Amino acid sequence: MNDSDKPNPWITIWLQPRATIRRILDSDPVSHVWLLGAAGGIAQGFRAINTDEYGAVPELSLGAVVLISTIVGALSGVVALLVMPYLLRWTGRWLGGAGSLVDLRASLAWAQVPGIWGLALHVVLIAAFGQQLVDGSVAESLDSGGKAAFFLIVTFAIAVIAIWQLFTTVKTVAEANGFSAWRGFFNLLLAGIAAALILLTVLLVVGTVVGALG
Repeated sequence: MNDSDKPNPWITIWLQPRATIRRILDSDPVSHVWLLGAAGGIAQGFRAINTDEYGAVPELSLGAVVLISTIVGALSGVVALLVMPYLLRWTGRWLGGAGSLVDLRASLAWAQVPGIWGLALHVVLIAAFGQQLVDGSVAESLDSGGKAAFFLIVTFAIAVIAIWQLFTTVKTVAEANGFSAWRGFFNLLLAGIAAALILLTVLLVVGTVVGALG
């Protein structure tokens, strides 16, 4: 089969996540992984801008927020690919999983594809509403029916993509571990709980140390 005849994982991952990740794991599970992780993290950073997760920060310009979201998002995406495969392998063993760190990392990275495609929608919102996304005044600007409808349609599409990415992640992780989608879901849930507990422990230790030194 010529390269041009091979299924494009950027397309097939949407509707055939298990089959797509299986082809990737059987051929080249390390290709593009870190790039995908960084791009997926950037998509999450841009989502934070467009869903007002930063809160109103009028002291920052749109350009500064975009730059911060890009840098922090890329770094967080890479860090997630460094940490989460260990937690997925650990908790996956409880459920009978057999995925390797390489395969689990690839499954997480390629599951980011829907969100990466969704970057285009984030850019559209940023281009349309600009600084209003940063200072929290978007709602006040939606005075016309057309503008309000446009904002709602785009944000709804972003939400759908986020849900679909979760579905894709469940499927790819399940395939990497060799078990059902339900086990894949619980694998992700347990790994997320473990990550939250580890982060909470670190914050408590740091807070205790800082308090003692203070």
